[in-house]
Amino acid sequence: MNDKLSYRRLLEFSQVAQSWLQRNPAKTKFQYALNRVMAQLAKVETEAQEALGDIDVEHCSEDAQGNVILENNAYKFTKEKFKLRNKERREYFDLPQFEVVPYFATKVPDTLTEYELTVFADLVIAPDVLRRIEVDRELEESPAELVDV
Repeated sequence: MNDKLSYRRLLEFSQVAQSWLQRNPAKTKFQYALNRVMAQLAKVETEAQEALGDIDVEHCSEDAQGNVILENNAYKFTKEKFKLRNKERREYFDLPQFEVVPYFATKVPDTLTEYELTVFADLVIAPDVLRRIEVDRELEESPAELVDV
């Protein structure tokens, strides 16, 4: 997968992966795959936090000398600048800009929820495996009608 991913997508992956790993501490191939992808996200997190900090500084209030105004260790914003800052942060969160190399698990637990399947798709669950799981689940939910021969 060479497509770039948004920070929002990677945050969601990280949160769901951490939750899954806490509930499933046993060493498995799936856990290994999750950890391989999670290891790449540390660099993404650092880069994103720096960029988001830059957005804050760009839009925060300044005194007459151009110094940033802080109150209780938090930037101060005018209402208009705060709206601009929030808009720019939302755009940053949704912009596909990060490359993460997938690591597809060779075994996928059958206990994953639909939501987990969606979040883990294309990063630790290969597209063909995901489709096979979806077809299997559809068949379980609506068994084929039996026909007398």
